[in-house]
Amino acid sequence: MFTKNIQFFLAAFVASIPCWLLINAISEGMTFSLPIPTFHPQGQLLAAHARISPPEDKEFYPERIRNAEPFDLQAQSGFSVLVRADGSQKVLYEKNSNASLPIASISKLMSAVVARETYVLDHEILVVKEALAEAGEMGALKEGDIFSVKQLLEMALVESSNDAIAAIVLETGEQSFIKRMNEKAGSLGMKKTFFRNATGLDVDARENPGNYSTAKDIVALAIYLQQQYPELLDILFSRVIRLYDWKGEFHHDIISTNELLLDSGIAGIIQAGKTGWTEQARGCLLLITRPPDGNGKIITVVLGSEDRFGETKQLLNWIERAYLWKTF
Repeated sequence: MFTKNIQFFLAAFVASIPCWLLINAISEGMTFSLPIPTFHPQGQLLAAHARISPPEDKEFYPERIRNAEPFDLQAQSGFSVLVRADGSQKVLYEKNSNASLPIASISKLMSAVVARETYVLDHEILVVKEALAEAGEMGALKEGDIFSVKQLLEMALVESSNDAIAAIVLETGEQSFIKRMNEKAGSLGMKKTFFRNATGLDVDARENPGNYSTAKDIVALAIYLQQQYPELLDILFSRVIRLYDWKGEFHHDIISTNELLLDSGIAGIIQAGKTGWTEQARGCLLLITRPPDGNGKIITVVLGSEDRFGETKQLLNWIERAYLWKTF
């Protein structure tokens, strides 16, 4: 009996060791933490430490379907990135995304940033004769017109009016404005981007090409706009804006150059878009859309395309088929 009591005592003593260690740790001020699950604002369950991007060698959601057919973009360059609400990113498609190419009127996105950082949106600007000399005019502006910076940006971004952006540039001073565009590009890490004008028009001399950038740099600019100036992206969502002058009289309808806003097959997921086209650049398009699961945004850039709208639509349709999206 005595031996059995000793065995029982020893077993109880060994079993109590973890409890004594825990009590001792607490008394010495040690803390313990467990991964506490949190809910994403849109309802998705995330681990407390899942905010850190997963290792590069590990596939993460949305997963590429292994037997999905490949996609061949005919444009010179293309880049499509999923940007989640928590800031995490996943490249969905890439072709020559670091190639420096002319970007035409997509340049006006940087022009809008500099204008936004120079003036308050209700600052009024007089349209001077020099502003009307820009080629490719779309905005029906007249000398002596007075519009706010916001109205001029609506014309520049939605109908791609060169005269509208020229009016803002001349108010600031052309050399100073262009310098700030390039400085901003540098601060955003857009290392393969350079601006010679604010409109995106081609420069005639071969040894002096016009504005150029990369699909990847343009995505970086779009992310900056999303974070800092979402009101500019709201403008890019507009299909038609009725414009009234400083007297309150109707001036003209600002009609978007983005044909996909009229495409019933894709218009419902578009959140913003900017077009560009010149002889040198060919067709260019930045499009921001809602992903199939509704979490975040898909930012897509196509440069040097003969069918910018058709190719962008085909790319987005392929992305929906080629990845496993959890839509619950």
